[in-house]
Amino acid sequence: MQAPNVTEQIEKQTMSEQDVLLSIEILTEALEYRPQIKRAILGDELQALPAEEKANEFFSPRVAVHYIGEAGNIPSLYFRFIGAEAPVVEAFFYPIEAVYSFLTEARDYARWISKPEVADEEIEKIAFDRAIDITLLMIDNFYRRAELMMDTFICEVIAQWRIDNSQRAIQYHAERGNILEKRKDPTIENLLKIYTKDVLKLWKYQGQTAHNWRILNLAEEYDAIYRHWRRLSKMLSEDDWRDYAKVQKFQDTPDDLLDKLDNADRLDNSATDKRLSELAIEHAARRVRLIKKHGVSESVIRQRQSGIKATGYSSVQLFNYLKEGRELKERLKAAEGNPAQERTPVSVEQNSDSAQVKKANSFKQKLKFVQEKIGESIEQNGNSA
Repeated sequence: MQAPNVTEQIEKQTMSEQDVLLSIEILTEALEYRPQIKRAILGDELQALPAEEKANEFFSPRVAVHYIGEAGNIPSLYFRFIGAEAPVVEAFFYPIEAVYSFLTEARDYARWISKPEVADEEIEKIAFDRAIDITLLMIDNFYRRAELMMDTFICEVIAQWRIDNSQRAIQYHAERGNILEKRKDPTIENLLKIYTKDVLKLWKYQGQTAHNWRILNLAEEYDAIYRHWRRLSKMLSEDDWRDYAKVQKFQDTPDDLLDKLDNADRLDNSATDKRLSELAIEHAARRVRLIKKHGVSESVIRQRQSGIKATGYSSVQLFNYLKEGRELKERLKAAEGNPAQERTPVSVEQNSDSAQVKKANSFKQKLKFVQEKIGESIEQNGNSA
């Protein structure tokens, strides 16, 4: 089935009142999966904060939810982008049309995977759940995606000014009979290439692909599974050691891997440790359903056909995925401390020496200086008049 053109699909869609309500429900439920996104502190509520807390809030990147409508029950998204010196953009995003686009895509998907006899109610349920998935993908990546756009936009403006200024210089000299060499300035094209590369990198490593989730889970599961296999290796002399192989959370311990442990050479400690780590990484990869899908050997295909969920990867490949999963885990852990992803409560010990307060005071001094200069200019102009 060929997917319709996304742009044409969005342009053709019209929203019924029922779909508007459904889109709001999808957005509301998606936000329940992101409890770190708190209600935005704005307006009078922001002004009522103590000076230290106000500075901390005003100079922090933020992703928050803001409710609109007469009943105050329609969620919108609020973003604050911070530059090196001061806030750059504060924006409200009303994503109802976006969520409706996701719902339309999810409905097409639900019809595609369902048999003809499946009831419309079941189609709608599948579409609703999948639309939540897409909405979360948007919420989680909106801040960084918009930040990339703004970063390159400023550079594009400077580059375009240089091009315009160069054209004015060429015009000036041409009028006086001085013909300058014609040159093409590739700056904007190069900027856009870098921007495109950064956007592609964002989507490749945004953390929500099925592969990324699996290698992340691999990093979560491996250590405990490795300890499990070490314990088993110390019990091999006991007749009932296999009875302990599938207790509690290790019920999925594969029989074919247990056979390999039973047949392992236990005289060489280094060889034993290597074999244990290989069995553990294969076990962990199977648990998180990390499998090789292309270029799989015939023996692995036969294993899968017989019910053995062999990954098809070598232990070297799996340990590389484990390394990637641990790196991704660290990146996500670092992102949890990013105020753009999570509101950090203001500490009661915070004082006027905090970084935000210092930045706020510096910014206020600069604004005061500008305002004084503007006032002097106005006064001078008035006297002249």
